[in-house]
Amino acid sequence: MAHGSHSAQIPMTNQCPVPTDRVALSALQVSFLSIAKPTVIAKSILTLSTAANATITLTPTHHLPVGPSCCTLLKHAKDIHVGEAIWVVPPTHHAATSGGERTSAVPTRVIAISRTSRANGIDEGSIPPGLHSPVLSHGAYPVVDGVVTAFDGIGKLKLAQYALPALIAACTATATCEYVKRALVGELADDLA
Repeated sequence: MAHGSHSAQIPMTNQCPVPTDRVALSALQVSFLSIAKPTVIAKSILTLSTAANATITLTPTHHLPVGPSCCTLLKHAKDIHVGEAIWVVPPTHHAATSGGERTSAVPTRVIAISRTSRANGIDEGSIPPGLHSPVLSHGAYPVVDGVVTAFDGIGKLKLAQYALPALIAACTATATCEYVKRALVGELADDLA
């Protein structure tokens, strides 16, 4: 899960710039399946810093696209090493999406990884509150703090790309989206706290 103050500010109805399969950016709606727990404190967090001056703080099991091609290989944050390529949207590209322009995510190398954990004797004040995992309305890859992320593994992302629009339409029409969320997501974020 993405962690921290910037992520905590993403409203559930916001549009988020995302790379599509062609790695161009478009804006999609954040869906009802997103997890937003602004007061929950994670057991541990990682902060990845990149050569492109992008930094993201997230839980060890949050997924990120890695490698020379965007969005074909995902890893948990805990399995990423210094020197590996992750994908970012440079600030100038990020700003361009608000005007409807399509632009691209680019690879950058991870240059530093820091770990903070409550289990290692660090008091809770060292880890700011907030667990967030945006699930976009068409199962796309969200951009959080300028870094391309993923809400789950490749299989679930591909399934969401095809099934999520129909699921959203059906549960909206029947006023059952909260029941669907509980069935699919449950209290997932509580397991990380």
